[in-house]
Amino acid sequence: MYGDMGKSCKPDPNAKREYPHLYAVFCLDSHNTSYFYIREDSTYYWLHCRKNIDDVEVDAHEIQLDLFGNPVLSKDFIMKAILSV
Repeated sequence: MYGDMGKSCKPDPNAKREYPHLYAVFCLDSHNTSYFYIREDSTYYWLHCRKNIDDVEVDAHEIQLDLFGNPVLSKDFIMKAILSV
């Protein structure tokens, strides 16, 4: 009965990425959260969710990509993007 426990927790190596793909989540407090997504065309955007305010989607311009294509998210970049909305 318990012989297969834990085996299903491994990620599928053949899984295809679905878009938009959630790259990171930033919880500012219990009512304010920002999500960082990647689109299929390799562009990035923020989704800012605030309590009692409509969600805001903002393109992430001026993002620095490293050699392998993952974004380099500095703390200054994150806070400027989150607090600018």
